[in-house]
Amino acid sequence: MLHRILPAEVVIAGMTTVLKIGAVSTDLVAIEARKALENAEAEPEDGPADDPLDQDDGNRGGEDAAGDGAKVLSLHAKRLPPDLRPGLPDMSKYDRLLKPVTPTTSTATTPRKGTSA
Repeated sequence: MLHRILPAEVVIAGMTTVLKIGAVSTDLVAIEARKALENAEAEPEDGPADDPLDQDDGNRGGEDAAGDGAKVLSLHAKRLPPDLRPGLPDMSKYDRLLKPVTPTTSTATTPRKGTSA
């Protein structure tokens, strides 16, 4: 659906960038297409109007060339840092709050005042 809201040139540029790194994520295509749109809007009209598909950077294996601009990172490669907090606190002091109160024999047979039993 990206092609309905963005120009075809930037969608193709986004696809090209993502395929260069060897990924096939539609989310990355959308991100790279929006980056290409921002770059196209930032360039003056009389500036370089080279088609990104016509450029040959010599990168044939899907490897990212050094100095090729921003590097696309997979979101799966990012991990949360290890949790350095201390272990869980001792909850045994709260166990007494969870134990059910068993009625004594004197209160079980005597009806309470103000109840309909």
